Amino acid sequence: MKLTPLEIKQQTFEKSLRGYDTADVQAFLTLVSNEFEHLMNKNKELEQEIEKLTDRVKHYERVEDALHETLQTAKESMEQKVSGARQEAKSMVEKAEMEAE
Repeated sequence: MKLTPLEIKQQTFEKSLRGYDTADVQAFLTLVSNEFEHLMNKNKELEQEIEKLTDRVKHYERVEDALHETLQTAKESMEQKVSGARQEAKSMVEKAEMEAE
């Protein structure tokens, strides 16, 4: 059951013999209503903050994925260059050995 601050403020109680003091009850309902309204507002603020932080996390996850992809591409490129350099060095050594014979 959803309860609003206005419903708390407007809540009425039947009077009975030896019942509660209506002024005390009304003062307490006003206090509870004000606190309830404050908590509802705070909850709304926190939900908005969660939404903003969730969006930021998603952004950083995308950045992280892009960085991982970039690092993987750089690693593969480096491995190809090293392999090519080794092959070229091997060819140069073989050529030098053949010329030396």
